[in-house]
Amino acid sequence: MICACAILARSRCSHSQCAASTEWRARVRTGVNMRCEFEVQTGKRDDFVDITVEVRDCVRKSGVQHGICVVFVPHTTAGLAVNESWDPSVTADAIATFDRLVPWRANYKHVECNAAAHIKSALVGTSETLLVDAGNLVLGTWQGIFLAEFHGPRRRSVLVRVIPDVKAG
Repeated sequence: MICACAILARSRCSHSQCAASTEWRARVRTGVNMRCEFEVQTGKRDDFVDITVEVRDCVRKSGVQHGICVVFVPHTTAGLAVNESWDPSVTADAIATFDRLVPWRANYKHVECNAAAHIKSALVGTSETLLVDAGNLVLGTWQGIFLAEFHGPRRRSVLVRVIPDVKAG
């Protein structure tokens, strides 16, 4: 989990008062494919939380030098996006655009009153596949990986699997 101060600083929070509530735990399974899981606490109904550092940590811990990294969120009202991570106005613009395209209140048939969140999740998608090269996650200079929250605040699970390239024999 990442607290707001850590998001702003683009790193894990080191505040003692946040340490208990922002513990970052990864469950790692090694073998042919490495699986890592961590949780993120979102702060608002609509939120984009940068999880690049956590995904990079999973790739590093896997020991995989060349392959792919699949990131997945097992939720129907959240998603994943790769986008610019340097300027926070990009995610603010994305949230505002999603709200215009898929308003929270409309004539939806879904009875739980969160149809807009389900639609936004379907538009964004719940997985990303990225390359691993020389033990590093391959992203563009300004790119980051974001958990896109559409029905928060909530505690969300993120699953990462790092799969090594198969050596040609």
